[in-house]
Amino acid sequence: MAELLSISKPKARKDHKCDYCKQIIPKGTIYETQLLKNDDLYRWRNHLTCQEIAVKLKLFDDCDDEGVTGDFFRECICEEYKVITNDFNYDNPMTFKERLEIVLKHHQII
Repeated sequence: MAELLSISKPKARKDHKCDYCKQIIPKGTIYETQLLKNDDLYRWRNHLTCQEIAVKLKLFDDCDDEGVTGDFFRECICEEYKVITNDFNYDNPMTFKERLEIVLKHHQII
């Protein structure tokens, strides 16, 4: 399990990629960043909304020793989307970003 060394909420001085949803964190946006140590040091960056929905959906309760990985987050968001919309059509052409927005709106995060 990774050791949390620091956590902060800076304003982005350049674009970053959210490690949860893989979407851009635009320059000028407040985001969360964590410095972690596993075998090596690494930095995790995420949208505040992604962190909030992960907490609201209790993803940290269901994850393994790796924590909430980006793959686990995206899988859980897609499952939550299906439950909210009752859309189990696996050929649905919606993007992950569109599904995430629906989940965030449903849970009144945006």
